[in-house]
Parts: sequence; C-alpha cells; structure tokens
Amino acid sequence: MRVPHVDGNNTLDQTRQAWPVPKGGRIAVPLLLRRADWNGPGMLTLDNLPPGVTATVEPVDFSLATVAVILEAKADAATSVKLTATRLAPNEGTAQNNDRSTVEVGLAQGGNNTVYHTLPTDRIAVAVTEAVPFRIDVVAPKVPLVQNGSMQLRIVATREKGFTGAITVQPVVALPGVGINGSTVIPENANECFVPISAAGNAAVKKWRLAFLATASAGSGTVLAGTALFTLEVAPPLVTLAQQRTAVEQGASAVVVCKATTLTPFAGKARATLVGLPPKVTAEPIEFESGAAELAFHVITDKTSPAGKHNTFVQVTIVKDGETIAHNLGGGELRIDALNAAKTVAAAKPGPAPPKPLSRLEQLRKDQNEREKEAEVKSVEPKGPSK
Repeated sequence: MRVPHVDGNNTLDQTRQAWPVPKGGRIAVPLLLRRADWNGPGMLTLDNLPPGVTATVEPVDFSLATVAVILEAKADAATSVKLTATRLAPNEGTAQNNDRSTVEVGLAQGGNNTVYHTLPTDRIAVAVTEAVPFRIDVVAPKVPLVQNGSMQLRIVATREKGFTGAITVQPVVALPGVGINGSTVIPENANECFVPISAAGNAAVKKWRLAFLATASAGSGTVLAGTALFTLEVAPPLVTLAQQRTAVEQGASAVVVCKATTLTPFAGKARATLVGLPPKVTAEPIEFESGAAELAFHVITDKTSPAGKHNTFVQVTIVKDGETIAHNLGGGELRIDALNAAKTVAAAKPGPAPPKPLSRLEQLRKDQNEREKEAEVKSVEPKGPSK
C-alpha cells in the first residue's frame, strides 16, 4: 500500500503524503494497492489514529487499484499527530498477512526524475488540524449510470460565514470504463457544482463506492475537506436502438428509422433526440413508451445543408424518481447528397414562350374557318338507309 504523489513528475513533492483531518470535518484520501499471491477480498484497517479520529473504508476486492479512505475528526478533538500503520487482512482463508504500507520521502533527485536517495517509512502521518471554513457533500444519485450513458453528479458546499472563496473538487478513485471530470470548481460565493460523468459501453456493471476531495485557499494555505462515501451504480441500458442508414438530397426531407428494444420496462414516456445533425438540418424530438418497436425521425434539410456523410446518434432520456437516466444510443449515418446539376439547370431554364394573343378580327376569321370545315365534313357523310 502506498500514498500516491499528487504530482507524479515530482517525486520530491510531499503534498498530501500526510493526512490532515479538520476538527468537526472529514477528508477523503486515496491509497494505492498492489497485490501479489493474494486472491479474494480483504479488510483494510488503520492502527494508531489520533484520538477523536475514525476511519471508514469499504471492503477491498482489488477490482480497483485505489481505495478511498474517509477520515473524520470530532469537533472537540485535540490537535495532535500520530504515525498510523495500515493493515490489510483477508476476509477468508489463512493467507499470511505480509501487507505493508510505504511512504517514500524523496531526498535527492537527478536527471529524468531519477530519485537517488529516499527515506522509506511504513507509517503515514495523520494529524488533527483546526477546522476548515466549509463542508462538502455529494447528493447521491437515485438512478443508475447506464452503459453508453451520462449524468451530472451534484456536489454541495456548506460555507462558514465569511468564507466565499472558490472550492475545487476531485474524484478520489477512478473507475474502469467510467469517465469522471478530473477537476470541477465551485465558484466564489456559489454553493454547488455539477460534475460530468459518463460510462462506456463496456463499463463494469456494479455498485461502486466513491468519494470526492475538495481543496480551497483559506487562512495561510490550502485546506482539505472530503465527502462521505456514496454509491454509484453502473447498470445496463434500459433500451437499445439500431439506427438505419439514411440518404437525403439537399433541400429534401427523409425519415431516419431506429429499431428499438426495451431491456428493462419503464414507466411514462421516454424522450429521444437525434444528435449530430449538420447545420441547416433539423429533426424534432419524439416521445415513446416502453416496449416501442420503432422510432422514426422526420429529418428536414436545406438546399445549403453540407453534403456528405454525417455520424449521428440518439440521446434517450428516461425520468425515474425525479431524476434523468440519459442514454447515448444507435450510432448511425445520415448521407446528404448534393443537388443533381442537370435537375438544377432544367429547373432554372425557361420554358417555351406562350403564343401571341389573336386580334379581334383574326379571332373572327379563325372561328369562320372552323365553321366552314365542319359544314364540309357533314356534306360528305353517308346517309342512312331509307325506310
């Protein structure tokens, strides 16, 4: 087990190699794990913590290389420091407990960030410090993050009177197949921020336990505060879409069809939006219910819409328990063909000129000629047999 360096390119930097726990507050810190000859879950404990400090750690299953450690101090805890040892014991079996924690204090560094002399120790300095002027909490999501989906995690800051500075929040651990914004700022005088988070199509389906660490400038330097552990569930999508390729000519309209499959029934109506359309191309969002077999988007183009192949996908949002489950589904292709040049020229070429209107005298002569021709035809028609 090892406390990670904040700046991996500067191994002499000892920032956060010690853990300061504010009175009446908490911090969330990472601990790196490396396993050898060990199979199965384990339980992490911290020995010799300062009086008034408690640690919260989830069982370790080694699916992650980093574990989040939550340290909290009572409001009346005395400022103090202890050298704390970490211990990781197996939950089952008789594996020999050869675990150790290491903090390497770099003393001399040369070219290419090579450290020539270090002071290794198997203890982590944990201190009870004065209180910090803010508290940080995550509003745990009620809905899952689905594969090929996204969400916004809400983080709320509770400020002490007089503290208005900006607060930066960062995730403590990284999840496989899940992207979390590495640094999000709660602006000055603001009390919350939203952290973008997304899941790949192959993200592991599991309930994860996460935490965030916050930093801010207060007093004579940077102070730390952390969230409690919260649950983030990664789940399969509720629906899937298969988008058909579609071609349309500039200035015309077409229908983009998506075959839909409901994997988990849902209540109410879902909203689907065709995303990735080029300029001068529109398609109204549509709503559909659980079990729908097909979605059809009416796409309208302009004569100046850019011709070529355009990658599109469908964003499907489903509301559950007052929160939104967002899917990014059905990647496909919309091809816009340029207007046919021959058609364009033919449409622009003027037609034959209309005949010149006849004068009154010419019209009378024309009518007289037509009457005379009709009389001649009647005079040569054969007569019927006599009775």
